[in-house]
Amino acid sequence: YIENSGRNLFEGNRIAYAADPSDNVGASGMSLTTSKNIVRYNMFYYNDMAGLTMSVTRSYCQDIVYNKIYHNTFLHNYKNERGPKCGLAFAIYSGDFIIKHNSIRNNIFFGHEKPFGSYRVNLEDQIFAGNWDGDSLGDPKFVNAPSSFGDPMDPGLPDLHLKPDSPCKDKGTYLTTITSASGSGTSFMVADAGYFIDGWGIKGVQGDEIQLFQTSQKARITSVNYETGLISVNRKLNWKQGQGLSLSYKNKSPDAGAFEY
Repeated sequence: YIENSGRNLFEGNRIAYAADPSDNVGASGMSLTTSKNIVRYNMFYYNDMAGLTMSVTRSYCQDIVYNKIYHNTFLHNYKNERGPKCGLAFAIYSGDFIIKHNSIRNNIFFGHEKPFGSYRVNLEDQIFAGNWDGDSLGDPKFVNAPSSFGDPMDPGLPDLHLKPDSPCKDKGTYLTTITSASGSGTSFMVADAGYFIDGWGIKGVQGDEIQLFQTSQKARITSVNYETGLISVNRKLNWKQGQGLSLSYKNKSPDAGAFEY
């Protein structure tokens, strides 16, 4: 099972309006129960429970580890009245499987009692960086994001692009760092290559365009070795050891959330 699951990319989706099912209590927008997945540039909103849940029971098949959840927007999830309302939830309901080492970076959360909920999961075992909790830090200022349900058949609402005066602009951080000695070339080592794809050999799918953090240097990934952390790109870059690495962005730093302004 483990060899045939995980290492998936979920990108650019609207995940919304999950409803209370007849055979259970509550429903998250998305349930992530395998490892080493990438979840990015998605919108989670108006779901019955959390927008995204990582949960496990003794009847499941593996630990939930090393997932990368970054540059997503979570809006007004947990519409039911049960439990603390959160955008992203972690839970171990039974058994000995673990939920650890998952990275949650550069996401926006708004319209929740708290961004993260936990049941028998230590949040200190996860990685958090660059996230914007609009309920404590201030309104993210989306183009059009009402708190009440809209029309589920309208793919344009809510509009979670950022307004020109959004405080979330340039508030994101890098995803990983370069561990190779300072130098230049088309290949280098990184601390964690799991944030990126090289196209995975799928026809029509390109490797990620990456950017050296807080520089204008960009390149397209041609190969990723997840075991060694070696990344190869299509043009020469000049780097320093310890320098941050992001997906490409437009201004001083990446914006938080699913959309670059």
